[in-house]
Amino acid sequence: MLIGAVVVWFVRTKKGRMCPHCISSTFWTYTLATLALGWWGIVSFFLTPFIVVMNVISYRCASLSPAYPEDPVPTVLSSAQVRNLEPYRDEIFQRLLKGELMEQVAADIGNRVGATPAEVRAFYNNS
Repeated sequence: MLIGAVVVWFVRTKKGRMCPHCISSTFWTYTLATLALGWWGIVSFFLTPFIVVMNVISYRCASLSPAYPEDPVPTVLSSAQVRNLEPYRDEIFQRLLKGELMEQVAADIGNRVGATPAEVRAFYNNS
């Protein structure tokens, strides 16, 4: 947003992780304020069209970008699941040390124990 005054101008930006509604709301608020108030200073008179074009480009890029994925819900293991996985702790570690992918190890151990790969990963990460 650019607000022009006779001698100075005020610039305001907003950055961060925003949902599509917040992106749209911020775009329209800042762009309309720039269109209404950006022309009043000598320098800002010439900057206003540039700022508006940059706002439109930024908005378009943000609207075409894939949405941020939601933060995953952490997997919480029950004490029974921990007891079932405990005998496999060393095997998991050794297989990963040999270069196997965690996805393969977690799927294999999970099939043997009756746990999901996410539960095996959570067990290993919390050990």
